[in-house]
Amino acid sequence: MPKKKSKYKLRINGLDIEVISEKGLIIYDKMHNVDNEEALKICAYLVREGFLETEGEHDFAVQIIHP
Repeated sequence: MPKKKSKYKLRINGLDIEVISEKGLIIYDKMHNVDNEEALKICAYLVREGFLETEGEHDFAVQIIHP
């Protein structure tokens, strides 16, 4: 399966983040310390800044990868 092209590549609080669509992102957690609460805070920030679009609080897909 071909990898989706990123819409945006960001670095937030030392985390590499790829926004792959208006409703999905990947968080690369090298330190293995991102929990669900932290991921939701990052998503909320990205919604406020216009990187993600959402109709509800949990209307997007988040994948946390531990490289």
